[in-house]
Amino acid sequence: MARIPAGEGLGNAVARPALQNELQAPRGAFGGGGAIEEAGATVSAIGDAAAREQARADREAKMLRDAADRATASGKLLDAQDLLTQAHDEVSTGVATGTIDKTKAAEEWQRRAADVTASVAVGVPAAHAQDFGNGVKRASMKLGRALELTVAKRDRQDVTAGIGTTLEYAARLYAKDPAAARQVAGDTLAQLGPFSDLSPDQLQKLGQNWKEAATFTTAYSGINGARGDAKALQAWDKKLGTDEFADMDPQKKAQLLGASQGYQTHLEQQALARAQRGEIAAQRRERESSSAFSLLGDWARAGKAADPVANQALIAKLTPEHSAAYRAIAADVPARTAAAMLPLDAQQGQIDQLMQRRNTAGTSQGLEHEIARRQQVLGEARRDYEADPLRAAAERNVIDAVQPLDLSKGFDAPALALGMLQRVEQAKVVASRTGKPVSPLLREEAFKMGDMLGLLLPKQRSEAIAALSRAMPPEQSAALARQLDGKDKALALAIASGATATSEGRYTSEIILRGDAAKKDGTSTKGEKVPGVKASQWKANIAAQLADVFPGQTVTDNAVEGALLIAHGMAAEQGGDLSERNLRTAVNLAVGGSVVEHNGRKVALPPNVEIGALETRLKMITPDEVAQLAGGATVRAGGVDVPIAEFAKKLPGAELQFAGPGRYMVIVNGRPVLGAAGRPVFIPLQ
Repeated sequence: MARIPAGEGLGNAVARPALQNELQAPRGAFGGGGAIEEAGATVSAIGDAAAREQARADREAKMLRDAADRATASGKLLDAQDLLTQAHDEVSTGVATGTIDKTKAAEEWQRRAADVTASVAVGVPAAHAQDFGNGVKRASMKLGRALELTVAKRDRQDVTAGIGTTLEYAARLYAKDPAAARQVAGDTLAQLGPFSDLSPDQLQKLGQNWKEAATFTTAYSGINGARGDAKALQAWDKKLGTDEFADMDPQKKAQLLGASQGYQTHLEQQALARAQRGEIAAQRRERESSSAFSLLGDWARAGKAADPVANQALIAKLTPEHSAAYRAIAADVPARTAAAMLPLDAQQGQIDQLMQRRNTAGTSQGLEHEIARRQQVLGEARRDYEADPLRAAAERNVIDAVQPLDLSKGFDAPALALGMLQRVEQAKVVASRTGKPVSPLLREEAFKMGDMLGLLLPKQRSEAIAALSRAMPPEQSAALARQLDGKDKALALAIASGATATSEGRYTSEIILRGDAAKKDGTSTKGEKVPGVKASQWKANIAAQLADVFPGQTVTDNAVEGALLIAHGMAAEQGGDLSERNLRTAVNLAVGGSVVEHNGRKVALPPNVEIGALETRLKMITPDEVAQLAGGATVRAGGVDVPIAEFAKKLPGAELQFAGPGRYMVIVNGRPVLGAAGRPVFIPLQ
């Protein structure tokens, strides 16, 4: 902080006390002869002191004013520096972005600096004007030099951009004059490179990249342009191996050579196609004929007669050779149709007889042809019957055309049941050919009906299922359930339960459907717990109850799954765990009756049938009835042939296994007892 001068000489001496010495009264005031002189001297001293005090005050005022002027000048200088910096930043930004011409940047700077100086200089004290001007000039010169660096940076950037533009031109020139293009590129990088904003390494890399890009672009354009000329492509293949393209990236060169080879191969294929056009037309007709012959022949070999009117266009595609061959196969259709209409097991029996004849008497061309024909008919029949039994039977004239069934108006149980009457009879006929129950619905109809049932609530759905089940035999309900098994397991199990009901009058299917929903949303394992079997143990408990009841694992799994869903439905209604008795009830509902033990083996009884009724039936069965069931005078039990009469006596103590509602197989040494043709002997309960 500036010190304000005080005292004599504007030095740093401290001001003296106010005239204490000068104003002391004389010892002999007005006394003696020197009193007057002494009084005069006193007055003179007072005048001198006042003058000195005034001078000191003036000096202090001047020093204070000078300090204030210096502070004003200093503040003005700082303002000027800030404004100059701001002006410099604006001009520098303008040069960098291009809004200010770099060639006029100095002129623009001088103008703005002068404006700043003039505007801020107003009010600067005259005594400090020179110092203010010098300070502003120094700041302006410093910022001007910084602006020169910005302009120089922009110049280097413009040089770099110019190099890029020139290299692009040289790349285009390369396709016409490689040597001139290399000269232009090299001179540009050598002459302008040092003035760009690129380092020597960057310039070298830029030059190498240009060589690679120029050679690749030239070669790519040349090969692409020559893609319709095989000789031109071959010339390019050779050219890529010359020094002209030595700078190309090896991987990209390999890609271009591959593209060239691909074009050449395509041209060769086109030439071959043009040369073979006439032959191709003939081959196309041959292929169409072969396709038509294959389809018509497959129908004929499967025993299906082609309608000549409906298949007129298909028959017209046959060449004379295929037409003759088809007529020969068509002549065999009646025999094949007769075979295709037989039950599947009868067809297999005839094949077995033919093979037995071959093994005993030797073979012949006719016999081999017959065996092959029968095997083909049987194989296609099995495949078609498995996919859609009714349609397969109609194609083989086993039944007339499948009776129409209107499902367009939604699930109307009474109307559907009425329309099912003829379908049920047709399904019975087809079952006599397949040897197993058949659904009265086509596959797509079953799926559509499943979708419609899925829109109903569990109670309404179970009522609809019961109405549908009453319109068909139980075995057909089971077949319909198999159709839907892969689409909706719970619905399939509900349909398999048919119209069976609990002692309370509720349909079993309703409990299955409610159990499925409860299992999914967890309501069957929530709520107030009661003592019993934990939910995690239900399936194991049910599986143990149903072990060895059914002959096939699929049937067993379905029964276990159905009982489990019933258990979930019961648990959702009563809350918590289930008792052993509850689980036995679930199992009995799932099998549609009850599971009891008979002669050491579990068997499933129909509803309202006690074990005593089964035992009585086995005791009352006659040898004649057994012979009729077995289809012969003996049965094969445990690998040994046993007379019918002896077998009938042992029936009451034999093991049985469920083979369908109210039907059982006899088991000896863990194997079914077989009758004629090696088929199991089934004992009906009634």
